[in-house]
Amino acid sequence: EHLEENLKAVDAVSLLTDNVLDTIEDVLDNQPEA
Repeated sequence: EHLEENLKAVDAVSLLTDNVLDTIEDVLDNQPEA
């Protein structure tokens, strides 16, 4: 049961990480070139 909770947490973190990375890429793409 504890292991299942950990796996769910890992799934949530990986989804969040993918979302955050996509957002960061979008923001960087919108930055004016230095």
